Amino acid sequence: MSSSVHGSSTFATAVRSVAALVLGLAPFPREARAAEGVVRQPVIGTRVVGTLQVDGYVFKDLNKNGKLDAYEDWRRPVPERVEDVVSQMTVEEKAGLMVGPSLAMGPGGAVREEPVFGVNPFAGGPPALVSPGTTDAIHKRHIVQFINRENAVKGAGIPFHPGAERFYKEAGMLK
Repeated sequence: MSSSVHGSSTFATAVRSVAALVLGLAPFPREARAAEGVVRQPVIGTRVVGTLQVDGYVFKDLNKNGKLDAYEDWRRPVPERVEDVVSQMTVEEKAGLMVGPSLAMGPGGAVREEPVFGVNPFAGGPPALVSPGTTDAIHKRHIVQFINRENAVKGAGIPFHPGAERFYKEAGMLK
């Protein structure tokens, strides 16, 4: 990605908007910010990350660095939190926010680690990557939002648009 595209206001605005949504940087309800400057602790629950205690309040340590970053501080305004998290992201991580692919599911809806290759039903050509494995998508490609589809065409391992399914059947590539 060129620096002119990376630096464009449209791209930057999109990254900030998606970061706020995906990372859950929404403001806490008004009750948490009571009148007269008194801040009430919201309920903080975690399953994967630890918590930090700062100034008598509890926060999620989302990046697991042992310190309270501005974006982890629910007391701060959302725009400030978004600016902080975006400033810490690499270009690859920002681009990963802008991609929302479908990831093929394994048997019984399990996470699929094997990549899926297929021929473009509209342009033909050699098989190309249709869907990376889940771990590859998250760790190497920095994709943080995706759709896991269960409506895969039987035997193909990947979901198809009805027009693509018809194409594959007519081409004898799918039964």
